[in-house]
Amino acid sequence: MYNKFVDDPHRNEHELSIIIPAKNESDSIIPVLAKMRHFFPLAEIIVVDNASTDNTAELAKTVHGVRVVHGKSPGKGHAMRCGALASTRNVLMFHDADSEYSVADAHSVAEALLDTPMEYRRYMMAIGVRAWRLNWLPVVSFGVNNLIRTIFWLRFKSAPEDVLTGTRCLTREAFMLMDTQSPAFAIETEITLIALKAKMSVTALPVRYTPRKHSEGKKINWKHLPSLLRASVSRRESCEHLRPCEESLNLAKQGGVHV
Repeated sequence: MYNKFVDDPHRNEHELSIIIPAKNESDSIIPVLAKMRHFFPLAEIIVVDNASTDNTAELAKTVHGVRVVHGKSPGKGHAMRCGALASTRNVLMFHDADSEYSVADAHSVAEALLDTPMEYRRYMMAIGVRAWRLNWLPVVSFGVNNLIRTIFWLRFKSAPEDVLTGTRCLTREAFMLMDTQSPAFAIETEITLIALKAKMSVTALPVRYTPRKHSEGKKINWKHLPSLLRASVSRRESCEHLRPCEESLNLAKQGGVHV
């Protein structure tokens, strides 16, 4: 017998806002948004134009049901906060505007939060884990990701498999309470640091990943390494307000969440 709650893949999407920071992504923004609209027909989709000098924003506006907002300051961190402020729903999923990450696979990342009872979501985060093997992941990304993971292991005896992933999902409340400060690409490292320090439950789910070259529009590079390292060793103030209770941790473990 058909069970709507179990079988409907879009059952909780009315609670989801998808935030897509975008800077000079005119070549990929339409295909990415078309896939988003297909796989997340009920979600709120917000594109944050991050000081583009091309027609990224104009193209995004042509996709039905997509809101475009303009960030006041350049940088991915600023764009993510701008999108979160513009969102109107309880759960946020951040996703890059390029075609490196599989939009189809992002659905399981969102479901990890949406299928969890509302009272426990605040203490959880779901991330999309890219393939980690050297022949799949560029050497720079592989090396930096593992360097930061090592720092986190030394500090917290724990680290998610992919610190720098561009696909992650958490509640709007949790993201706001994190009070992130990173202006640019260190934002993912900062979010992971706060989650580890607060002992939030982190679910890691595989996402297909097709890396692109800098000649194809990739923006992060070695010059961003100092800011990533600073974020990884930052001494953030207490994160007690995000720390889950024992009951929340038990529920997360029962649901297959890696803590």
